[in-house]
Order: sequence, then C-alpha cells, then structure tokens
Amino acid sequence: MKQFTSPYIKYYDDREIVTFPDGITEIVERGLMGAQLKTVILPDTVTTIGQGAFLGAAIESVILPEGLKVIGDYAFAACMNLRKIYLPERLEKIGDGAFLGCVRLETMNIPNTVHFVGKDVFALCR
Repeated sequence: MKQFTSPYIKYYDDREIVTFPDGITEIVERGLMGAQLKTVILPDTVTTIGQGAFLGAAIESVILPEGLKVIGDYAFAACMNLRKIYLPERLEKIGDGAFLGCVRLETMNIPNTVHFVGKDVFALCR
C-alpha cells in the first residue's frame, strides 16, 4: 500500500478514498497533495481551498462548491491531468500559481466576482 499522509484520505482495497468531515469549511494546506483521485467533489460548506491543497494530485475534474470564496496559492499547481474546472460565481480570490503547470487545462471561466488574481496563475498552461 502506498504511504500518503492526508487528513482526508483513507484506503479501501488499496484505493484512495476521500472523506470530508461534516461542516468542513476549508481544505487545509497540502490536504490532498499528490492524491491519486480522479474526481473530487467538495462539500457545499467549503469556502476556502488552502495553499497547495491539491498540488500534484492526479485529479481530472473537480466540482467546486457554490460558496467557495478563496483558492489559495498553488492550490491546483502541477495537476497534470486536470482538464476542466468551473469556478463558482461567489469566488473572490485566486492565489499565485493556483493552476501553474496544469498542462492539459482546456476550459476555465473566471466570474466577475473575482477581485484578486495572483501572479503566474496559468503559467505553463496551454
């Protein structure tokens, strides 16, 4: 079994399964870094994705909650398989390098509510 440390990852038959505690409001810094999950659906209560939360994860798609306000620095950096992501209408901040190196990223919408976009957010993307 692969050794991986995360407050959200459990193993079942050698497969990584993500579980979130009830009422969670933040995906902590590096909380799912390197996870081998293909799809992540975040709970509606999440308002913040911390720095490097999904850094280098194998995810292909992410369902972000409508109440999300902050995507931290490098939150999805180096997610080489990430193709599409929908940013919710209440989003206010996208941190530095949030999608840096997402080489397969094809579709991205930035809602009008975003008042801060950090540097190098889409560096090394198509």
